[in-house]
Amino acid sequence: MEMDSPITLFNKAEQFLRKTVFSCEIDWWENHPGLLKMADNEILEEYAFVVFSSGMSNAVIEAKWEDISKAFRSFNLKLILDEPDAVLRDVLNIFNHEGKVKAIIQFCKKLRKESFAFKRQVNENPLETLTELKFIGPKTMRHLARNLGFPFIKPDEHLIRLAARYGMTPFELGNFIHKETGRKLGVIDAILWRYSEQQGTRKATKSRHSCREKP
Repeated sequence: MEMDSPITLFNKAEQFLRKTVFSCEIDWWENHPGLLKMADNEILEEYAFVVFSSGMSNAVIEAKWEDISKAFRSFNLKLILDEPDAVLRDVLNIFNHEGKVKAIIQFCKKLRKESFAFKRQVNENPLETLTELKFIGPKTMRHLARNLGFPFIKPDEHLIRLAARYGMTPFELGNFIHKETGRKLGVIDAILWRYSEQQGTRKATKSRHSCREKP
């Protein structure tokens, strides 16, 4: 059987996801405001999600995310810093990795003190600046940059395998689809990644941005 072209695959992936709770996730990526318009609690949540997801199954983290968010006081910076020890205790009851939880609280302090300067630095040099944060490395820097609204593809296993079918890297595949369709790289990444994940054995049943009910 002839393999679908990258564009056909992309369109098929979006059509599949549009019939699921992940349709709203696509809309969220389409309407991403960009870093400079994000609130501090939104930036903190994106950092926390990438940190927790590193080395873990996405489905596992998304299943726990509602409880993690509550333990982090909905990522309200003031509430976290009013009682950091209580936040640490509450989050560790859900996700037992003290180093990661403390790193998120530390980043909360940084945002509270220098939000404007941090946004400006990241906007000017996103990858280099983000790698200065704890638990952000060569792969996760692209994940976080994408989640903050920058036009990056994250080279995770799903996209590496998918792109390899076409003799491409994830970056080449994403850029090819972008040039042919005009869609944002973040949207392309999200659609291809979620579609690939849903074809696997460990599937998320919802995401932070999924629809409350199936359309």
